[in-house]
Amino acid sequence: MHSKNGYLYFFFILVFSFLCKTTNATTIDFDDLDPNDLDGYQLRDEYAALGVIFDAGYLIPFTSGNAVTGPGVYFIFTGELPTYVSFISNNIDGLKNSAIAKGPNGYEEHIITEGWYRGTFPDDERNTPYVPNQQIVFRSEFGISSIGVSSQTTPFIDNLIFHYTKGVVPEPSLAILFILGLSGALFRHRKLSCKK
Repeated sequence: MHSKNGYLYFFFILVFSFLCKTTNATTIDFDDLDPNDLDGYQLRDEYAALGVIFDAGYLIPFTSGNAVTGPGVYFIFTGELPTYVSFISNNIDGLKNSAIAKGPNGYEEHIITEGWYRGTFPDDERNTPYVPNQQIVFRSEFGISSIGVSSQTTPFIDNLIFHYTKGVVPEPSLAILFILGLSGALFRHRKLSCKK
């Protein structure tokens, strides 16, 4: 009886591991570069080995280390396209930043951060209180090929994270968790029935 339990637990662990595939995440905090070493502080292919090239963006010291800024920030993913991209967004004037992600199969997603629009009255319904260090997250099962960030003034981005998910989404779905829970309950019921 004890060996049956061992086999069943091994089976559950094996199934759960298979269904919850891991991802290959890349994190770039830009603190590994010295802005003074860049020509005009402009980022280009410094992170090409990690799969991302900057077409627009300048590296500058920021409150918590280096950040990327510009009139606009634009970067392109090369090779295998990530299915998940996130980064921290700031604006020293408290204005809204606009981020647009594009990818295969017509994927396009637009996110606008909290903040104000320049040239509007404070009670304008489009204005919201500014929130520092807002996290922008994009997901696309087909991959994300490029992201552009702009603002009415100067946007800042930091802590760029992206990963490639092969197969299933990394978090287990509700159905998988339900099946595992139901299997465990049935096993426990069967075990209690055998003791009677």
